[in-house]
Amino acid sequence: MCDDQIELVEPAYRWVDAYMRSVEHPANANDPTTNTTRAQVLDLLAKEPRGRGQPPASAVPSYRFWVRHRGVDHADRPIAGAVSLRISDSFDTVEYFGHIGYHIFPASRGKHLAERATRLLLPFVRQHGKTHVWITCDPGNIASQRTLERLDAEFVETVNVPVEHPLFERSQQKSRFLLRLDRV
Repeated sequence: MCDDQIELVEPAYRWVDAYMRSVEHPANANDPTTNTTRAQVLDLLAKEPRGRGQPPASAVPSYRFWVRHRGVDHADRPIAGAVSLRISDSFDTVEYFGHIGYHIFPASRGKHLAERATRLLLPFVRQHGKTHVWITCDPGNIASQRTLERLDAEFVETVNVPVEHPLFERSQQKSRFLLRLDRV
């Protein structure tokens, strides 16, 4: 899955050095999501071989891909971020987490990579029989909302995350968007 500038790659040991160069890029210094160690990345690869999360290691079956810059222009930050697909229609997936999640490291933002990575993922989503997917974001995440607008996802509502939910510590509300695959 690739376009002229990025490709989705399965997380693998061969990409660990590239991943670490990317998260250690100075532009990512203040981003808590890039505060990771080589040991944590290796642990993720051991728990989710080839980016496949299976219960109980993950809450629902899932696929994770790293978004990799193609070409030599980004040797200092070859991995731009990640995109994931949750194969579940559980209440938590549909209501709070969404089927698709994405994160682009600060050093690679501003080039619509989340949108492009999501578009690259859509044929794979269709192979799983999906006709639509839910994507959620925090209400204050304007960049993610713009990504969803460019994808032609429909804003449905903002919901409160229950205090007892494990997600509550990170986010008290989620804006829910419906992406109909026949429109993309």
